[in-house]
Order: sequence, then structure tokens, then C-alpha cells
Amino acid sequence: MGNIPNLSEKHFGQPVHHRIALEAVTIHPGVWLRNIEESLKRMIAEQMARFNTQGFDIVITLIRLLKARGYEVASNDSVTTIEKALLEVADKDIGFDATLDWHIKRHLYNTMDPRNAERLSFNWSFMDLVDHSDLRNLFDHNPQFQLFSTTAFHRTDGGPWQAIHLGSEKLLQLQRTIFTCSRSLEAQLWEMFRQKDGSDEYQFLSEQPKFLRLQYKTEGQIHQKEKDLQIINLRTPGAAHVEGSWKYFSHRGEYRLCAVVGLDKESAPEEKFERILTYTPNGEKIEVALVGNCWIKPVTKYERDVWNADSGDYMLYYARTWVPKDWPKGRVQEGVPEA
Repeated sequence: MGNIPNLSEKHFGQPVHHRIALEAVTIHPGVWLRNIEESLKRMIAEQMARFNTQGFDIVITLIRLLKARGYEVASNDSVTTIEKALLEVADKDIGFDATLDWHIKRHLYNTMDPRNAERLSFNWSFMDLVDHSDLRNLFDHNPQFQLFSTTAFHRTDGGPWQAIHLGSEKLLQLQRTIFTCSRSLEAQLWEMFRQKDGSDEYQFLSEQPKFLRLQYKTEGQIHQKEKDLQIINLRTPGAAHVEGSWKYFSHRGEYRLCAVVGLDKESAPEEKFERILTYTPNGEKIEVALVGNCWIKPVTKYERDVWNADSGDYMLYYARTWVPKDWPKGRVQEGVPEA
């Protein structure tokens, strides 16, 4: 990857160009095989079947979009080799040369599974990747996505509340709650923070993260619901220990939808079809830039196939935004400091 420039270097001093490149320029589907003739021959039909790279394609597209909104992974000893490789790829000037893109993904596959570097069949789905133990720092353990505080309150049989510490597995369990289209996301999120389990009662607290990642399931009429998902006005409980006692308050923040990943939980691994749709801060759908071999790229990131009209499973990604009071409704100012 050394011969591909970094976007931060190519667009140094050009933040708008840098952001557009991250959001709109996507990697070519497919992967480098044993030689260029075989790669070209199997570029479309067979690569979509036996060499389906959509899992990595979606993860790379998603990371690039989130990087344009301030996403980062803390640099520490827990970051794995494959995480470092993915983050490096996401900042590269990809999408212009299919052959270079295929080489990049061959490198990712070999890094992910070095014992099977010569294997010529890949069927890792998007969920396979984001749930992989070597990729937990991207989302699961990333503080930017941590909705719940490690501090919570617990009581039994209506007794006094006691502060408790939540471990990583409990936090992950809470983060993986599945939301539905039956009620507003705001209402479902608020209810998550107060739960009962028999005689035990829990009051969870919020960290008010930079991003939200919500698993979402629909049962029909999704096209009527899509507009209702664009903005979440989130209210969550918070607490602080001040001078020996707890002070309670509410966090408030606006989150805007920035990406939808349509999941395929039913098909066999080799037949899975997952797709991504991304949005600007103002809610407009982002189309793929017409660069490179754009005829083999999904022009609107599978827009027509993301939302299943009958029922479907999705991963929704939101970024926190701030709207000045004197601005017209729906208009977002970027870079506004947090109040």
C-alpha cells in the first residue's frame, strides 16, 4: 500500500476536498487473485459469487464516512494488526484504480487470516467482520460509541439504590439491543436506561457518545418510516458524584442518520447480499463519485435495495450534531462547539 498516497497528504489544507473524498469515493468490488488475467476474467460474476468482498467493502466505506465526521480509534496496545490495516486503508486515496484496490483487499484478507493466504473463496459478511474478536476496537470497544456509562445504580425489592460498576460484557449486551419500528427510537432508547429483572431494578446512565450504532428491525412499510429515522433527539439520564453525594441530570443531544447497512441474516454465507446507504449531515443521500471503473461500482451504494419493503434487519449509524437556534429547521452547521 506504500505507493498509494494518504488522503490527509493529498488534500493537505483542503478539508472540504478531504471530506468529499472520504464520503463519496468508494473502493472497487472484488479482490486480487493469483494473476491479473484471472482477476479480470472473474471480476464480476464469479467474484460476486465465490470472491464476494462486500463485507470489507462496506466496512471500508463506513469507516471513511465516519472519519469525515470525526471518527477515530485510540492508539494503544490493544489495537490489532487487522484494525491498523483497515484504518490505514480507509485513509488511502483508493477508488481510482481497480487493480490497486484488489491488491489492498488481498492484503486485508491475508492479514485477517494469514494461515489461509492462498485461499480463493471469501465469504465474510459485514456482521462477521464487525463482530470479529480482532475488530472489537472499531465499534464494540470504541468510547465514541459507548452509550452507557460504566457506572449504574441497582436496588432489590425497592430498597436503597447502590452504585455498581458494569463490566465490558454487560455494556456490550446493552449496546446490542434490537430496536423495532413499532415506536420512536427516542422512546425505546429512554426506556433502556431503566430495567427490571424480577426483584432487581437497574438505573443505567449515559455517556452521551459522539456516535450511535443501533440494530434495527422492521415489519413492513419501511418507506413510510425512513423519514422518521433521520433525526434522534436523544434524552438520557446522567449522574455525577459531587462532594460525597450523587447529583442527577439529563443529557440532551441531536443525532443525525449518517449510514444504513442492510443486513442479510437469512442467506447462506456464499449468497449473502448486504448493502450500505450513506447520508450527508443534512440528510441527503450520498452517491458514489464517478471515478475509476465506476461502471462496476454501485452508483448509489445499493440505494434501491437497502430498505426491504416487507421486513428487514439493519444497522443504523448516527453522528451527533448541533443546530444553532437561529438557523432554519433542517440546516446543519458543521464544527459548532458542544454546548
